Amino acid sequence: MGYAVEMFLRDEESPAIRQLFSTTRSVLADIGTTPHVSLAVFEDVDVPKLIQIVRGFAARIASFRLRFSSVGTFPGRENVVFLAPVVTGVLLRVHTSLHEQLAVQGLSCHPHYLPGLWVPHCAVTVDEPIGSSLNTIKAIHDANVLGEYTIDNVNVVEFRPVVTLASFGLRNRDAEPSVPGDA
Repeated sequence: MGYAVEMFLRDEESPAIRQLFSTTRSVLADIGTTPHVSLAVFEDVDVPKLIQIVRGFAARIASFRLRFSSVGTFPGRENVVFLAPVVTGVLLRVHTSLHEQLAVQGLSCHPHYLPGLWVPHCAVTVDEPIGSSLNTIKAIHDANVLGEYTIDNVNVVEFRPVVTLASFGLRNRDAEPSVPGDA
């Protein structure tokens, strides 16, 4: 069992990405996930403490836009094909803000999600045979899903299958983005 803090794309903006889960026969369709960008992943964690941290984090973070501009892969055992967002100052500050709060509370996640190592992504397929990756990339291009999306919610989830443990709307969902450290 694993746990994650995930930022969700506004539901009404992401049906084409959800459709890709089915089109590509992604395991993501089977485990109950929705399009998201993970901020932190844990093998084991103090769940009540994590939920408390994320509640406070969500109350301080305003919704914001991100742009998926390319397709990437994490080759290897899990073989992930993903949408890659443009890495902006806002995205990095949001990520860093969460990790600062986790550190203060003594929580540490998988090293790949730590500031300076994190590669933000929205997985389309995971655990896919490498030979299928080109078909997935073609399906992504055919679906025309690259573009802007709104991040307006952050969840704490348990996974495989995905179970939402807590869900928090980001503040000022229609306002300009702001995060701690913005001028």
